[in-house]
Amino acid sequence: MSRAATCYFTISYGLQGCYMPDSHFGPFAVTRRKDLVNAMRDALEFYEAPKSRLREVSWSKLWSTAKRHGTSSVHFCIATDDHNMVEFHGLTEAEFNEHNKED
Repeated sequence: MSRAATCYFTISYGLQGCYMPDSHFGPFAVTRRKDLVNAMRDALEFYEAPKSRLREVSWSKLWSTAKRHGTSSVHFCIATDDHNMVEFHGLTEAEFNEHNKED
């Protein structure tokens, strides 16, 4: 029986094009696509962005890419208004562990 793939990621929020995010949400380790979507939904809700923005992402393609190539190969942004973005940053397991030490 194969072990479930784990998706490691963090979410940040801030002005588009800025080097440092305004805030950081995560890190997360999930084994189901549903949990990944729920984390992004929670982030959008927290930053008062429309949850309808979730439809901008092909979650099944993202999940299969993360399982095939590793989560650290996956990065994307969802615009919340004219200038701000909620950004998804895929992590390796080592990066995830390092983030947990910092938090």
